[in-house]
Parts: sequence; structure tokens; C-alpha cells
Amino acid sequence: MQVLKWGMKDYDQGVAEVRREFRDDYRDTWPEALQKLLHWILCLVFMAETVLVTLWVSEWRMEAQMNPNGYTWGLRSYHIRNYYTYVITANIKLVDWLWTYLSTWLSQRENWRTRGELLNKMAEKLFAVKFVVFYYPFLFTILIRPHITEADISTCYEALSSDLRLFFITQICSEVWQVDLERAVHRSLFLATAL
Repeated sequence: MQVLKWGMKDYDQGVAEVRREFRDDYRDTWPEALQKLLHWILCLVFMAETVLVTLWVSEWRMEAQMNPNGYTWGLRSYHIRNYYTYVITANIKLVDWLWTYLSTWLSQRENWRTRGELLNKMAEKLFAVKFVVFYYPFLFTILIRPHITEADISTCYEALSSDLRLFFITQICSEVWQVDLERAVHRSLFLATAL
């Protein structure tokens, strides 16, 4: 309704500037369809990776809790169960970083007519994967894990609490670091052009 009210209907078709990379002869061809399909398949692969890593870490965590005096990968289970939180956070940060750059790169090589179409399709793919990557491990811990492992809910709350605590601290620190890095790059570019 807002599109009609604001006069934006078919904006991409007649008014928006066509991207230089757009090729009309490539549009609606099998290679283009295959290229876009493979990008979505890659989305599913990244989502599946998160689901599988979360399941693997959950099983690993349960084994360590059931046998705290045993060994897992040569380390005492009592000590290693504290590292699961780091594995979940590292997986989230690594997959997020990889997917952001890979999906952006792939989207820019797709044959979208306008920059608006490109940005919309890129945002769809980024959001779909990031939603699963960022939320699934935590939702699994509190909603699914108690039912499939018959774990005590208090154990799941403790795991969720430690996972979220480390993730938020890591997320805040990495965002601050990224902003500081961008600020330093802009400052050095400004100083280089001023001289």
C-alpha cells in the first residue's frame, strides 16, 4: 500500500538507473537462473553447517556432563566442557564473517538490473543465513535440547546463560574494534589527501 501511496510502484523498471554490470541478453537465461540457484543452495549449506555444529557441540557437552571424570579428545571432560561456549561463539563469528563477504561478492556478480534490486536480494540472503547462524544455537540450547536429550532445564539455562554472556561480550568488542579500525583507516586517508 505504501508503494502506491508514495508513487514507487515500478520504480525499478522505469526510473532507477541501470547498473553498468547489467546484461539484458543474460537476463532470464538458464545460466543466470543456475547462478542464482547456486547462491541459495550455498545459503542452505551455511545454515546446515550451523545446525550440525550446534548438534555436535550439544552432544559433546552432554558427554562431558555425564562423565565429568572421563576424557574427550585427550582432555579431561571436567575442563573441556567450559570450552563449548567458545566453540559456539567462534562458529557464529567465523560463519558470519565468511558469509558476509562471500554472499556480498556473489550478489554483486549476479545480473540485477538496478542497485535497489541488488541490495534487496543481497539483504534477503544475508538475513536468511545470519538469522539462523546468530539465533539457532541459542534457541536450540533452550527449546530443543531439553527434549531430545532429556536434560534438566536448569542445565540448559546455565549453558544458555554462559553462551549468551560470552557471545555478547565478543560481539560488543568486535564491533568496537571494527569501528576503531574504520575510523583509523578514514583518518589515515584524510591525512594522506591533506598532505
